This record gives sequence, C-alpha cells and structure tokens, in this order.
Amino acid sequence: MRTSSTKNGISFLCLMMSSVGVWLLYVLLSGCSAPAERPPLDPGQALYSAKCASCHRLLPAQDYTADVWQEYVVKYGKQATEQQRQEILRYLQQNARPAQ
Repeated sequence: MRTSSTKNGISFLCLMMSSVGVWLLYVLLSGCSAPAERPPLDPGQALYSAKCASCHRLLPAQDYTADVWQEYVVKYGKQATEQQRQEILRYLQQNARPAQ
C-alpha cells in the first residue's frame, strides 16, 4: 500500500520527466529550421581567399593599412592578373586598418 507522499513523489517525478521531454523535443526541433543564408562574399574577398591562400595563411584586412596592402599586393600578387590584383586591393583597402 502506497502512502500519499509516495504517490505525490511519483506524480512529481512523472511531471518533471514529461517537462524535460517537452523541453528536449523543443530544442531538437528548433535546430531543424533552414539555416540563415550567408551574404555573398565580396568578389575581392573571394579572390583574396582563392589566390593568396595558395601561398600563405590569409591575414585579416584590418591587420594593415591601405598603403601597406598596396605594397604587398604589388610585391606578392604576381600570380593574379592585373584585374584580379585591383579587385583584391580594393577589398583589402576598403577593410584596412585606418592610417595613424
């Protein structure tokens, strides 16, 4: 014979388990939504990734000023066409660290 406190304990346990189950179901289903679309890469950024990463790790554009990026693209951008170098340089200079 069960006492009322045992019945209350079992009822509470069942309630907690069902609450956890509902929460878990919500968490799992909320991850099923379609991923947010990423904005397209800037054409210069795409070229920078494609052309420059073949020789070295990519540096964030904010690491250098526009003048320094100009020097680097001229010095190291020989595998890119002139049009590609201009597009890469445009991207890097637009996102460069401000000159001091």
